[in-house]
Amino acid sequence: MTPLRVTKNDIRKILTTVAISALLACCSSEEPVNPLPTPEPAEEELPIEFDGDISDVRSVTRAALNDNGGPASFRVWAFKNDSYDAGAQAYTGYQTVMDGYKVTFSSGHGTTGWEYIGLTEAQREQTVKFWDYSAKAYRFLAYAPADATGAAVTVGGTPATASMAIEADGNDPDATPYVSELWYSTGNASLYPDKLFGHTVQLKFYKPLARVRMMFTFSSSVTHYGREALTDITFAPLDGSKIAFKGTVTMGYPINGTLTTPDFTTTVAAGAEFPDVADALTVDYTDANPHWYTVLPAASQGVYRLTVSVLGEVRTADVPASMMQWKPGYEYTYVFKISESGDVIIDLLEMAVHDWTTSSPLNHNFYNW
Repeated sequence: MTPLRVTKNDIRKILTTVAISALLACCSSEEPVNPLPTPEPAEEELPIEFDGDISDVRSVTRAALNDNGGPASFRVWAFKNDSYDAGAQAYTGYQTVMDGYKVTFSSGHGTTGWEYIGLTEAQREQTVKFWDYSAKAYRFLAYAPADATGAAVTVGGTPATASMAIEADGNDPDATPYVSELWYSTGNASLYPDKLFGHTVQLKFYKPLARVRMMFTFSSSVTHYGREALTDITFAPLDGSKIAFKGTVTMGYPINGTLTTPDFTTTVAAGAEFPDVADALTVDYTDANPHWYTVLPAASQGVYRLTVSVLGEVRTADVPASMMQWKPGYEYTYVFKISESGDVIIDLLEMAVHDWTTSSPLNHNFYNW
């Protein structure tokens, strides 16, 4: 038998035939195979969203956003820091992501949630914004409702600050707009587990007002008289300055630099008179008359003096300036104790976050003096 001789050309023809057959089999498959898989992106591109589920929204937020009987809404500003100075440990640059976007709560069109595209005329010029995972930090701030009168935001200064001016009236707190806490995060999961890039931004709102009350207690040895023995009560600044109930509160939200929480200033109209300002607080809080004063916040005040007549004798107690800061969104209780001799001392300052939708405070912090 003549031996079979296979040349190099024969091998090349066989390999070519096998390759063509394999290619035809591949192409005839119902599930095409891509020999070069497309690499996945490092981060998924996600739109910025606000409170996607109504159950995630605090009751205070819902109450705020339904003021005036209109649709639930707020106006939001968003900034991202694009540079960081490690030596100064400060953010040195920022970009404006949202400039007063109107966000509206919708329960129609098959969806329920917060939207900033297409629900109103104002939203038609707004565009979807996506998270930038290369950003050093994000900051969000807002006021509600979106169409509140007497509310304005300007951005500028060094370090950059978003100044939110709100017309506030303690005599009519329901008409006063809400302001938000500053939502701030670097996207670090260990430092900001509830404020991650790519997740829903949940803003917390409060009124830029404070609530104040004064109360009296008696030493255990005082048994022969009680609250009925107290008259002519005044609680007033010792320097003669006024207590303000109405004016402009300006919240200063840091956009770059080292600060991450807002500060505030208060302005009262020149020549303001009662009921916009008062010389003193004169009504104490009792079970029979649970009286609170709703006032403009005060970043700093001087010494206050409590004056009261105890069984016809005038007594006083001074409260130091360090205890007279009234922050927006908080309530303060000054408790004065009457001793057996009739002397008055400041017994307790109680500070608490006030929930403007209920009559009870939240997150109590107590300071004993």
